[in-house]
Amino acid sequence: MDSSRIGRAAWQGEGGGRDRTAAGSGREAAFQASPSRKPEELGHGMFRHPAPGQDPRHVVGKPHDSRARQFVPFMALKGYHQLVRQQEAQPEPRMPRSDEDLHRLSQQLAQLERGQLVRVTRYVQDHYAPVCDRVRQVDVDLRILRLENHAVPFDQIDQILTDRD
Repeated sequence: MDSSRIGRAAWQGEGGGRDRTAAGSGREAAFQASPSRKPEELGHGMFRHPAPGQDPRHVVGKPHDSRARQFVPFMALKGYHQLVRQQEAQPEPRMPRSDEDLHRLSQQLAQLERGQLVRVTRYVQDHYAPVCDRVRQVDVDLRILRLENHAVPFDQIDQILTDRD
């Protein structure tokens, strides 16, 4: 058989059931779907098998939880939720301190030692905030209680609890 006869036979559908596509270089045949290939091989994982009792027409694409999960890490406005929480916070009025309370705080400040663990409740802007830290210095001249990670002015201190209390 000469080459012109093989080409013509392939074009006309003769010659062992080969068609024009299969007679080419072989690349076209590689892209054709064969009955032995699974759907997930064709769609690169985009198709799933139906669960038992599930209608196969409704099983295309990723599972719902996988599709929704891709949007979770995206935050359009950074810091928005923190700002909303700050706006929702009710301002807490500062309670007036009596002379006895001030005298008690003065005695507690005089008894503090370097390295002692304390819990200081202080009034900042519009709320009471607890600070738990170790004492570094009690600066009487500047009226500041210096802790390892904080500096608290005496005017902001409402209560001092030590590890000995």
